[in-house]
Amino acid sequence: MVIPPQGCCGLAAVGAGLTPVARDRLAANLRTWASARVDKIVTTCGSCAHALAKELPRLLDTPQAAALAGSVLEISQVLVEHPRLLAGLGGESRPVAVHDPCHLKISLKVHEEPRQMLRRAGLDLVEMAQADACCGGGGLFAVNQPGYSQEILGPRVQDFTRSGAGVLATSCGGCHLQWRAGLPAGRQVVHPLELLTVPQS
Repeated sequence: MVIPPQGCCGLAAVGAGLTPVARDRLAANLRTWASARVDKIVTTCGSCAHALAKELPRLLDTPQAAALAGSVLEISQVLVEHPRLLAGLGGESRPVAVHDPCHLKISLKVHEEPRQMLRRAGLDLVEMAQADACCGGGGLFAVNQPGYSQEILGPRVQDFTRSGAGVLATSCGGCHLQWRAGLPAGRQVVHPLELLTVPQS
């Protein structure tokens, strides 16, 4: 169920040093969820999941914020528990490599779930070296330090190329933009959910 009105998780404001703005955004969301009596929050973005699980209780130090923060799940954590729903949904024929966003693996310890989700859908996964290494797109780093950002991305692109994959899947919007700008033509960057296709009846 999608409950309006919901807004930004506040992570962009945290990254820009605008703590009061982030706190206001989180507080507005918390009021929305409380009025709807939400008991779980599921997000499709690894960085948003981090913000709601870690920044929410830090910036809004209340029992309600702590309770909801403890209920946050990234979408692969939900779908991997339902293998029958995933069976046959893999519509991509090319090998797929998964990149682990820092916020998802390091902060939330979510690593295997995206891979399990895609394998259960029938996709051909290949592991690339240093799949959990930063791509250089973290927060505003790519904007503020574009040179260093590209230096960090370079070895990651080489790792992807050596993997033999034709598609890279990552669940962070910032990582998605970074990879899309750096990969050679013909190599696609997608959110893992984009690789799941509903069979036509």
